[in-house]
Amino acid sequence: MYRLLIIDDEQITADSLANLFEDVDDLELDVYKTYSAKNALEIMSTAYVDVILSDINIPGMDGIQLLEEVNRQWPGAKVIFLTGYDRFDYAYKAIKDKAFSYILKTEGDAMILSTVREAFREIERERDSRKLLSTARGQKREIMKLLQKDFIFSLIEKKASTAEIAEKFDELEIDLQPELDVSVLMGRVDEWPEDSRGFDRTLSLFAIQNISKELFLETPGIKVFSLNVDHSRLLWLIQAVPGDSSAAMPLLKSKLELIQNTCKEFLDLSLSLILDSHAYSWQDLGWKLNDLWLRLDSDWGLYRGVLLIDDYNNADNEHGNSAAMSKLIKTRLESLEICIESDKKEKFDQLLSSIFQEIESNTTSNYVLFMDTYYSVALFFLSYINSSGLMKKALEAFDLSRLLKIDVHTPLQLPADYLRTLANWIFENRVVAQKITMESVIGQVNSHISANLSGDLSLLKLSDLVNLNPTYLCRLYKQTTGKNLSEYINDTKMRKAKDLLKNSDMKINQIAAATGYYTTSNFNRFFKKNTNMTPQEYRMLG
Repeated sequence: MYRLLIIDDEQITADSLANLFEDVDDLELDVYKTYSAKNALEIMSTAYVDVILSDINIPGMDGIQLLEEVNRQWPGAKVIFLTGYDRFDYAYKAIKDKAFSYILKTEGDAMILSTVREAFREIERERDSRKLLSTARGQKREIMKLLQKDFIFSLIEKKASTAEIAEKFDELEIDLQPELDVSVLMGRVDEWPEDSRGFDRTLSLFAIQNISKELFLETPGIKVFSLNVDHSRLLWLIQAVPGDSSAAMPLLKSKLELIQNTCKEFLDLSLSLILDSHAYSWQDLGWKLNDLWLRLDSDWGLYRGVLLIDDYNNADNEHGNSAAMSKLIKTRLESLEICIESDKKEKFDQLLSSIFQEIESNTTSNYVLFMDTYYSVALFFLSYINSSGLMKKALEAFDLSRLLKIDVHTPLQLPADYLRTLANWIFENRVVAQKITMESVIGQVNSHISANLSGDLSLLKLSDLVNLNPTYLCRLYKQTTGKNLSEYINDTKMRKAKDLLKNSDMKINQIAAATGYYTTSNFNRFFKKNTNMTPQEYRMLG
């Protein structure tokens, strides 16, 4: 799927162009529209855009300034300028600054469609020209990769001084700074083709690294080091460059989806990614990696192509054994929900046991930590049971009043046993909870569409509504309903249009506006495409 962003301060023009491209059969498009440069930049900061169709003069920024910003953030995007005036000076400057094309509005829809199609073909040619699968560059590189991997994982298992790390980084050509903290991105190839073999998979993993490297190199303010963890998992360590990193992480986040889509298109591989954008010391890297592996296993019921971005905003330094233990336990508590959602009962049991074992082995503020942890787990269970629609069933099976009364459990081990028993019950009944969660998301999206046919139904808007990544929402919607999200929107518009044509006295142009078509010609084209008759002909059937 390609993304097209339309920018024009004249609302009727932007809406009309959006309608035009939504009716194109031979292009699978996600169409965005906006009426100002500010909103356009906000869209591009959260989602990559393939082609931008923009008026040359828009509020807040002229076209040339917009082009410079696009070239800085998304050098692979194609910008097509659209204007009502034949201005050679602008056209010359635009083409010089690497705009893809320059069209007069008077040239009509056919020219606009043709130019945008050619922009997409150019993107295809550029992608085809890249050599995605690269062979190993000799024995030295292969050995170096193994040594790099061994050293990184040795840092996870044991502490090393900054001087020792610096020496090894220099020796192994790891372009990171040992005195700086590091953020973590993890990836998983969800499933390999049945006919793929070890060497093919290794090449594909290197290809994924090359794809990410190409995109990350375009992101100023960061350094990235990547390695293959095993036959299906990858790890990226990310450092922000001091003094040049304010916009680096948001821009990097926006490129993760492009990495997934490129891997799917050129390698035919589904790639799941999880990013923790908080920076961790090398000494804390081990437990954070273990936590993120658990999170990566979560896929809303084993769905593929997961994209999780986990921001930890509390960057305050914590001191003392009790504070450090509390932080570790909190992280593991957050992973419990991940285990439930991904149906990882064995890992859940291990985590729950490890939480209480950590408390028992910690001699500082032992009972205070125990109470803090117990109530955190208990409240999590209570919230999960309630939000998943299992409360009535749980009340029939348990005396939940005991859940918040730690004093009825003695000695310390008994409360943990009670929580394990409750966890076993939740796992047995979670299928109902999962179904309700999926239906809730789909229902919320469908309700918004039905109530806002004349409003903003872009994928970005709908994904914000349910707090999901746009591509993940598309995939989830298709897997849950068997229908593309765009199909549902068009079907809903068609049902509404037919109802208004048969059961109201509204004029055709009013019905067009009510169903999100701001020109009658676009509405007529949409209606005839779906019914083989014009709206007026349908109304006359009565």
